[in-house]
Amino acid sequence: MAKGKTGMECERSIGLVIIGRNEGDRLRSCLSSLEKWQIPKIYVDSGSTDDSLELAFSFGCDLVELDPGEAFSAARARNTGFENLRKNYPHIQFVQFLDGDCELDADWFNKAILFLEENTSAAIICGNRSERFPEKTIYNKLCEMEWQGSPGEISACGGDSLVRVKAFEQVDGFDNQFICGEEPELCYRLRSQGWKIFRIDEPMTLHDADMHKFTQFLLRARRSGHAYANNAHKHGKGLHRYRLKSLISILVYSTILPSISFSLLAIAGPTYAVLPALLYPLAWTKMQLSKPEYRKSRDQMIYSLFVILGKFPQAVGIFEFIVNKYKHRQTMLIEYK
Repeated sequence: MAKGKTGMECERSIGLVIIGRNEGDRLRSCLSSLEKWQIPKIYVDSGSTDDSLELAFSFGCDLVELDPGEAFSAARARNTGFENLRKNYPHIQFVQFLDGDCELDADWFNKAILFLEENTSAAIICGNRSERFPEKTIYNKLCEMEWQGSPGEISACGGDSLVRVKAFEQVDGFDNQFICGEEPELCYRLRSQGWKIFRIDEPMTLHDADMHKFTQFLLRARRSGHAYANNAHKHGKGLHRYRLKSLISILVYSTILPSISFSLLAIAGPTYAVLPALLYPLAWTKMQLSKPEYRKSRDQMIYSLFVILGKFPQAVGIFEFIVNKYKHRQTMLIEYK
């Protein structure tokens, strides 16, 4: 890779938006990782009851406290931070979005800005995201595996990403109506406008999932189901039928197959009722090939099992979205920490 830009060159073109809610020591670690960079930093808080605002101020961040009269969401927080950043620092060309439970790699900006300047069609880039304590719990390990991905052009980024201001403003940023899954939705609209999304093979962030309980896994999966439903509702009728395949898969394994089994049990007996259930081990086997770096490993076996288990709470999130849409009410933020 060509030599990266100097710190001073980066500082002239980039700003930071950090979002958080009761992150505690994780936010301190996040802000400490940014001290190398003398760039505009805005911290957007979503109703924290700890000392997050005071902590961010002590690290030199501009502060934005969201009005609790509207539903909190990462999309709303990031949009608000971006708008404030552009208003106060209009010269900025790139904005790094960072969640308050993540630490930024010290060399990320040097390499990332160079890539964006050499690839003018790139709207967003992300790097490698790692989990801070993957060995502590199986749920942290699952997140670590979820973050893995090959470098190159990709369809969507995560919450930590570096965006080109011009591209972000062209599509009016995130959709505030999304309580989750706002990043893939933004990427879909950007790609529809001819922009590209890339992952580069460089360390970007260290994430602290802090998941210790099965109930946290269920809440996180429920939230992802809501995101699939929201994305499919908005873009599923388009040319690419966005997220419809994922939505159908969730409903088949969580609802349709169990319904068929119970029907067969009542009509034909237990022998025939077992037949639909055979599709579960078949799906589990197929997923052994989904992440080549973990193929045939114990980790991949566990990961595949939890993907299937997760379809049931995902279905809850889907039905929750449908009910709330029918009743014209917005789902409140689904937290798992």
